[in-house]
Amino acid sequence: MPRLLRLTPAYLSSARQLGGRAGTATSRDILCVLRALEGSGELEIPGPDDLIALRSPRDAGEPHTAIYGRRVPGRSVWVWYRATRSFVELVGATGAPTPPT
Repeated sequence: MPRLLRLTPAYLSSARQLGGRAGTATSRDILCVLRALEGSGELEIPGPDDLIALRSPRDAGEPHTAIYGRRVPGRSVWVWYRATRSFVELVGATGAPTPPT
């Protein structure tokens, strides 16, 4: 069963800054990664080449959360996400293999 994609405002903003505007080659390449994440099974996330990072809590007292970064093939773009069994939340996009702040 496919997972629901959740696009956060931070992801949308950072993807646009990296050239992910509708109709561009970059946006088509990013879309391929998003479709792979959306259609992935439970054992396919994170992928073997995905990066892992701890995301700082937004509020004091909350725990750190694990996020994963997947490189867009042929691009210097990494899509950062967290996943559950039912959804993939896109938390940011970066132009280097470093997690969003």
